[in-house]
Amino acid sequence: MNKCDFQSQKTRVYRCLIKLIYLICIFHLINIPILFARVGGDQHVLYQEKRVFGGLSITGNSLMQNSLVNPLVNSSLLAQSSGDLRNIPLDAEIEGAYLFWTGSGSIADQNVDLTFTDGSFVNDIRAERCFTQNLPQLNGFFYCRADITQLIRQRPGVNRFNGRYVVGDVQAEAGQLDRNGQCVSQDCQAKYGAWSLVVIYSSVSSSTLRDIILYDGFLSLDETIDATGIQSFNIPNIDFPTNGSAQVSFLGLEGDALLGVPPQDTEPNPQLRCDTCFDFFEVNGSKVNDGNNPANNIFNSSSTIGTTLGVDLYT
Repeated sequence: MNKCDFQSQKTRVYRCLIKLIYLICIFHLINIPILFARVGGDQHVLYQEKRVFGGLSITGNSLMQNSLVNPLVNSSLLAQSSGDLRNIPLDAEIEGAYLFWTGSGSIADQNVDLTFTDGSFVNDIRAERCFTQNLPQLNGFFYCRADITQLIRQRPGVNRFNGRYVVGDVQAEAGQLDRNGQCVSQDCQAKYGAWSLVVIYSSVSSSTLRDIILYDGFLSLDETIDATGIQSFNIPNIDFPTNGSAQVSFLGLEGDALLGVPPQDTEPNPQLRCDTCFDFFEVNGSKVNDGNNPANNIFNSSSTIGTTLGVDLYT
């Protein structure tokens, strides 16, 4: 049994994908004033399970951008954004493909557009399920998913599913600024929009048998004076080999480089300094980190392609 712990001084809404060799977790982070602290939403349940000689590829991107007048606010919703799937073998067969989109708003946008790597365009892919979080005075947040396995199988492209995918027409609320760059409402820094694509494949050239287990849910958590803001859950029935290796991938939304340790522990203003404002993702007692992602500030708006506003995407 594996155990995951998550903490942030931000409200967090997240979903997780777990597999034997890979542990892929996708978080939704929302900056929320401490006044509105709460924990709630949809707990994680098993969504998909695959056993394959093969692997998994993920991609995703933000659907928001900021402005020079106030770079801390996601003040503009993009019509679309792109992400690349890589390292899928040329002999691969698609076993499952799942598209997720999420954003700020009390009403879930249940349709999304997708351009595949072969250039074909599919309008209004319908969600099979949507989750919502109606937090007080924040006008809510939503997250939707769709099984697009058949759609992607029919569109391999010249590079056999590898290449660029474009997601668009997601209706989400951006933060509103006045002419001086100040927030119109107190929740303007709690706005985001993003998407992710998870593709599971089998390959006759692969010699490693992997169990891929997908859990799905939508939770919000917020650290307060009276609550730690930590969510833990156990992943049962994982028979990990003694000499096995593990890989973690995650997509986190509404991450902030300025919130976490560092840099909050070195804030010059003593009233703003915080030595324990940790944003972390922990598996079996070990905090995930690397050279670009400190153990206590892993949700810092960065990814393998560089800075990505409000999005953290790493493997």
